Amino acid sequence: MKVLYYNNFSTAILWREWQAGMSPEHHLWGVPGLQNRGLQVDVLPYEGTEWLKRISKRLKLLGDLDQQLRVLRVASQYDVIYCGCQHDALFLGVLKACGLLKTPVVVTMHHMVNPMFRSQSMFRLFFGRINSFVCLHKRVASELLDRFGVPPGRVDVIEWGGDAAFYARSLKSDAASGQLVAGGRGVVAAGRTFRDYGVLIRATRDTDLPVNIYCTPDALPDEALSPNIHIHSQADLLTLKALLGAYRDAAVVAIPMIDLPDKLIGLTSLVDAMGMGKPVVMTRNAHIDIDIEKEGIGLWVDAGDVEGWKKALGRLLADPDTCRAMGQRALALINGPYHIDRFAGQLAEHLNRTVEHGQV
Repeated sequence: MKVLYYNNFSTAILWREWQAGMSPEHHLWGVPGLQNRGLQVDVLPYEGTEWLKRISKRLKLLGDLDQQLRVLRVASQYDVIYCGCQHDALFLGVLKACGLLKTPVVVTMHHMVNPMFRSQSMFRLFFGRINSFVCLHKRVASELLDRFGVPPGRVDVIEWGGDAAFYARSLKSDAASGQLVAGGRGVVAAGRTFRDYGVLIRATRDTDLPVNIYCTPDALPDEALSPNIHIHSQADLLTLKALLGAYRDAAVVAIPMIDLPDKLIGLTSLVDAMGMGKPVVMTRNAHIDIDIEKEGIGLWVDAGDVEGWKKALGRLLADPDTCRAMGQRALALINGPYHIDRFAGQLAEHLNRTVEHGQV
């Protein structure tokens, strides 16, 4: 089976970083695992027509027109199109609704459907003829099934996972012993998308708890700092490879986020923490199906709850044995049900079924 894959970033750059050991496999959204299972996967180059890219960024309504028009030109050469970003398949949805695109299209659903497209008529135009949906959590799958009446055979929940081997290389204390580094001191937080570093600062200000925050200038909080809090900010967020040392040296990973009821956020940081064998304190997000408290790998805090952050961090940092146990459970999960190869295997089955069922 021939698959054409594209996403809303340059896969070619991440592919080179993955091959060089600088980036984990899961940033490639299952493509290497698909190839290992005998599927021929071609990656559409992200770079194309510059003026179309500029128009797409200004209009925003139909996603990346540059990539989608290039998909249309070559679609007949493939059995299925796999899009890793739901917003960048909107024009393909219109083309399929108009009968101009025959190749089956599979779309990864990270977030709930944008309110702009939630009327039945708008959903039918942009999503109604998409052949199938890979949903990263149950809430968006329920929305597709219950609100929009998408047939169950076209919807699968496939939870994302991490590249355990990538993290393991950084966790080893030395090549000879192969022992995992345990413990650590203080708190680390990293990321730029929809983060609420202000609540973390207010919860830890004027304490002796070492806090390191890695973010871009646009995510900088407008908060007074105390000497224990260190913000590392640069135009481009450090690569994950560069951040692994900070994760390894911390006792707890903090993932503070703003309240966005329609969006899946924080999952990448959670996977990173699990891969590094660290407990997490995290803002509650209804779209993350990994229940960190039920799995015994961390604690939830409500959005904006400064006192909640104080209590959760204090509870974990006062109990190193619990932190270590949580970290070991997190490693077991990333090596088991939340391994990227499991995601790739389920994705391969989904793509095969979609091709077998043909047109909708």
